[in-house]
Amino acid sequence: MRFATVIAAALLAASPAYAQDAAQGFIDSAQAARRAQDFAGAERAYQQALGARPGDAELLTQLALVQGFQAHYEMALATIVQAEAAAPADLDIRLAKARILGWMARYGEASIALDQVLAARPRDADALALQGRLALYQNMPAKARDAFTRALALDARNLDAVIGLGDAARAAGNEQDARGYYLQAQALDPGSRDVAERLAGKADESTPKWTVSAAAGHSWLTRSTLKDWSEESLHVERLLDGGSVWAGVVHAQRFGLRDTEIAAGASFRLGQRVSGTAEAATTPNDDFLPSWRMAAGLTGRLTSTTFALLDGSVRHYATGTVKGVSAGIEQYLFDGKLDLAGRFVNSFDPTGRHLTGYAVAATVIPIDRLRLRAGYADAPEADAGVVAGTRSLSGGVAFDLTTRLTVRVDYLREDRSGSYLRQELIAGLAYKF
Repeated sequence: MRFATVIAAALLAASPAYAQDAAQGFIDSAQAARRAQDFAGAERAYQQALGARPGDAELLTQLALVQGFQAHYEMALATIVQAEAAAPADLDIRLAKARILGWMARYGEASIALDQVLAARPRDADALALQGRLALYQNMPAKARDAFTRALALDARNLDAVIGLGDAARAAGNEQDARGYYLQAQALDPGSRDVAERLAGKADESTPKWTVSAAAGHSWLTRSTLKDWSEESLHVERLLDGGSVWAGVVHAQRFGLRDTEIAAGASFRLGQRVSGTAEAATTPNDDFLPSWRMAAGLTGRLTSTTFALLDGSVRHYATGTVKGVSAGIEQYLFDGKLDLAGRFVNSFDPTGRHLTGYAVAATVIPIDRLRLRAGYADAPEADAGVVAGTRSLSGGVAFDLTTRLTVRVDYLREDRSGSYLRQELIAGLAYKF
């Protein structure tokens, strides 16, 4: 009799309905453990559920995620590959794979997997929030904010997007905005430990707050008897809550003379949609650089990817004062990978003569860590207090050797009306700490 009971129990256990019921209990336990952020307990429960439902793609996906939450990334990737093999067309599995690859800093592979999801589901708020997170990992805050904002436009209660905006603000040194987003996230999920930890903590001390950059350039002049120019610069910037301050020095050699300019400036927030900059500089014993200059600018956010620009400057030379004002627009496209800007330029020379022109520029991010820039201008330029129409073509490349060290090379070709043709090559390094 006992033998028959054991056989019956075994047959019952082998039935799909029994396996379903047995797995559900473990799944409920896993979900409870996950809500309590007991990821090790959730992992054990998912493994037990898989004992009842071997090869279940959904369970494998959840198991991979809780393994990733514990930083067991190689194990998580192996598990998600199993889930993908069980259900190759499942986009939720592809999304989880992109998340795990992002945790592993394999950003190129993560982006490929995520792009496949977004191609099929362009209005997937979770996928857009992950796109923002990947951008944040790669120190691309503008792209990150754009993706998080679009995710929230589709799902106003998307917790990952709200937290992401807070993290982006904190990474930029804007603690006030960061805490505002974290409080918003706490209202969405009062029990979230991630949010509570962010509110209890301060800005991540490991996030670089200082940037030191140095550059050296050399100019070759033709269509003139003038000798070559050279220039060296040093710039130091400190991120603050909602802005930054900076100081710099430029040492220039022209016409057999030497000038040294000392400058200081700041960027700041004037509201949720408006930011500004201000800078002042002086050149003691000036020969060709302005004895003093002042500049200010405003940037207004029209949409999440469109910005209005307004700038003004005053430069005082021995021969008089040159004033300038420009207005323009800046547009980000393709998830922040392309940045286009155009400006209408006005200049007033010491006699009050008004000259106008324009400048356009484009910056593209073709691959991670690489930025390419190109620009063209047909606009008035001041040199030693003399304003003349100038056509210039510029280009540059910047590459992040590490998350903290960037190398750049820039080229400029400047054709000054009725005067010289100048070509300049500049090389520079920037280090964040």
